[in-house]
Amino acid sequence: TLPMLIRWLRLGEKAEARDEEEVTARYLAALAAVERLDALGPAAAARGQPQRERLARVRAAYDERVAYFSRQLGADEAEAAEAMDPAAIACESAEEMEREAIAAERQMVIRLRDQGVIGDEVLRRIQSELDHEESRLEGG
Repeated sequence: TLPMLIRWLRLGEKAEARDEEEVTARYLAALAAVERLDALGPAAAARGQPQRERLARVRAAYDERVAYFSRQLGADEAEAAEAMDPAAIACESAEEMEREAIAAERQMVIRLRDQGVIGDEVLRRIQSELDHEESRLEGG
């Protein structure tokens, strides 16, 4: 009787919608981070090979995230990408690059919440993970 009750209350649909909402937010946040890292590319190139390599490592990690969430959504990367103003930011270290990427993710999930695409619960869950990533950078 429990499966029948779940179907009748549509609890499964709510959970699926919330999960899809979160995957969408994470996908778009990762895309925002990739775009921010791409904006850092010219400054990294001007600073030499070690800086380019750091940027490439951070970018590769975000490319994997985008691919993972893209597969979960069945979405085309180009459909969900939004144009962002390129910023000529010079980052001294891989840590600064990661901080920029995290900041871009944070801005994207806030924008998604403000536009009604995701709810507060998903926003808080993702922000908590971003806070954890930032604290890992501080401790590392």
